[in-house]
Amino acid sequence: AGIGAGAKVIGRKGPHPVESFERVVGVNLLGTFHVVRLAAWAMRDLEPLGPDGERGVLIMTASIAATAGVAGGVAYSASKGGVRALPRLRRPRSTSSPRRRAAIRTVGAGGSATRTRCGGATATGRGS
Repeated sequence: AGIGAGAKVIGRKGPHPVESFERVVGVNLLGTFHVVRLAAWAMRDLEPLGPDGERGVLIMTASIAATAGVAGGVAYSASKGGVRALPRLRRPRSTSSPRRRAAIRTVGAGGSATRTRCGGATATGRGS
């Protein structure tokens, strides 16, 4: 989910309006970041779910636009690229205290063309 601005870096009427770029990044990337940080904060005090100490899983879904781009969607593609990077940016865990180790798994789903059973279509909408 997310919003888009439908503008290129430069168009017939001039450069991409910075306000609409900031709005798209604010909703798509900062909105995701705020949910992740608040959910992780709430999960840190949960009882571990298993022997590995895991207290929860955060799943972030980006878009094929994160890697392939979208024509006229520079803000959308940039914001989804940021969402795709979030699961990779994990704080190093402290080994000195089990209490400080939150053990919250992060997963980044999506962001690639995927074959489906629907007539060979992919996530990009193109057939194989």
